[in-house]
Amino acid sequence: AGLKDAWAEMSKKFRSVQTQHAHLMSLASREALNRDYVTRPEFRAIVQEEYKEVLQDHAKRLAVVEAQVHEEKQARVKLHKDVIELAAHIEEELNLTQPQVAAAHQWLQSLDARCQGQHDEVLKALKTQEEELQQAADKLRQEAKVISKNLDGETLE
Repeated sequence: AGLKDAWAEMSKKFRSVQTQHAHLMSLASREALNRDYVTRPEFRAIVQEEYKEVLQDHAKRLAVVEAQVHEEKQARVKLHKDVIELAAHIEEELNLTQPQVAAAHQWLQSLDARCQGQHDEVLKALKTQEEELQQAADKLRQEAKVISKNLDGETLE
């Protein structure tokens, strides 16, 4: 009895599937398909022939854009390489010039100290000469006064 009931249930489901299939097939008649879907000849006429030129233009444009992108990529890679080389060259030049700048700075400081010492010596010598000149001038004035008094005394006699 159990097997008979199972087969009865299966045949009932199978009939239901057959009925639904027949209903769907009636809906999918050639007219319905032609009305609702584009057939291959129509597809060829519309897409492959009418849009062929448009698709070719787009393909050409895409090829041009891809070429430009490739060229720009190569240019950027070259620019990046050039920037790296330039940075390395600048670093090398900086490493070479830093000791030279330090030596020049040290030389200028020693020159500055030497010049300051010479300046101090010259100022001291000038001051000494000025004092000597002042003393000589004072001495000459004193002698001039003595001579002047002597001359005044001689002219009166």
